[in-house]
Amino acid sequence: MAHCRPCIDAGTRKDDALKTGSELDRRLIVQLADAITDSHSLEQFVRPLLGLLESATGLESTCMTAIDESAGLQHVLYARNSSSLQIPEGLVVPWGDTLCKRALEDAANARLLDLSYRDALTGLANRRRLLDTLERTPAGSLAALVFFDVDHFKELNDRHGHPAGDEVLRRIVEAMASRAPAGALLARYGGEEFACLLPGIDTATAADVAERMRAAVAAMTVQIPDGPQDARVSISAGVASRHLHAPEDRQRLLRDADIALYQAKDAGRNCVRISAG
Repeated sequence: MAHCRPCIDAGTRKDDALKTGSELDRRLIVQLADAITDSHSLEQFVRPLLGLLESATGLESTCMTAIDESAGLQHVLYARNSSSLQIPEGLVVPWGDTLCKRALEDAANARLLDLSYRDALTGLANRRRLLDTLERTPAGSLAALVFFDVDHFKELNDRHGHPAGDEVLRRIVEAMASRAPAGALLARYGGEEFACLLPGIDTATAADVAERMRAAVAAMTVQIPDGPQDARVSISAGVASRHLHAPEDRQRLLRDADIALYQAKDAGRNCVRISAG
């Protein structure tokens, strides 16, 4: 069965259609409201919308199509043509190589890529995104890496339950993100471990960033649902920095930051330690 998807096709923009500002916004809202209230059929609803799309985007041609995926065909139901580019109503084209299909596929692929790079719980970049970004860092660049671990997180989970632990992780992320400088990539590395990649940053500056994040987390409290009192948490951090001349340097950076993190935990937790590497 064919089903309808909105599709915009276009040639060049018209100069007089490139309008911005609140006056145009108000006019479009009024026109949209009129189209909704005055329409008694699909056609009466769609044609004003095509005009709105033209006004908002400056496209010479806009259209609505019905896509029959089983037959591999796209049918132009309604079209608005205001310049040299003409899309005829009733036109039937193969669906496999249309601009609309490519746009939908590109949007779907971009969404899938974003999901594959994002941690579902916290919304941060995930380990894969961090490692891919580190791998693509230009040779010779200076980069710092900070590993963070939530102190005594297992005990908190055991005492208050996993929903409370999830809320703690989200609040920690909020506190850390509020202290992250521009250009930093903050990621959930796994479990209760986080990482922050800092391009072009030396060790001392990275340690200062890590300390600000540590202090922000230590200063906050987390309300535990149905808990007798709010929870306080802390994080430990390990800092490393080096110039990335060769692939081995990236592995050394990961190793050095990890060693420094363990040094912070051995030193009593809730502190920052710098790699000697």
